[in-house]
Amino acid sequence: MKKIALICSIIIIFLIPNLSPGEEKKNYVMLKPGIYTFTGGVRDADFRKGFISEAVYGYYLHPNLILEGGTGYFHDGVNKTYGNDIKGIPIFLTAKAVYPLKMVEFLAGCGIGVYFVKFHGKINSIVTDARDTIFGSHISLGANFNVSSATFIGIEGKYLFTDKADFKILRSHLDGYTLTANFGFRF
Repeated sequence: MKKIALICSIIIIFLIPNLSPGEEKKNYVMLKPGIYTFTGGVRDADFRKGFISEAVYGYYLHPNLILEGGTGYFHDGVNKTYGNDIKGIPIFLTAKAVYPLKMVEFLAGCGIGVYFVKFHGKINSIVTDARDTIFGSHISLGANFNVSSATFIGIEGKYLFTDKADFKILRSHLDGYTLTANFGFRF
């Protein structure tokens, strides 16, 4: 967590001085469908790629600083012999530094989240249906292209760091990275 705080501080220190005058920013909502690639111990249990979708509400605290809150759904997306699966609902808060450049905004951020996760499956002939709540953090990089003053599209990559989830027969971090396509509307 200290490394993430240091990275966020460095990002903000370098991007905030590049203040650019322009139109006043507004609130926005955004849908973010994409892929979730697991990198932690669940990868060893044959979970590799999945689906993630998020709904986000964003607020410009400053033309170069955004605060986002959101929720979503993720699923490992792979049904194996028994139908092992991991799915969950994240709730997160993210601070993002913004570097606007004409029609494009470059974004870098970090945040925290809580993940309500469920594992259903069989490992080593033991069947379980277990739930857990874990905490985590994330860092992100992305860009948005302004289609009009009210709409934008974008892309974002995010890396998630989580505590270990305890599913009785499987204890593992749900670390991984996501890549999403973003569709937003300002109001």
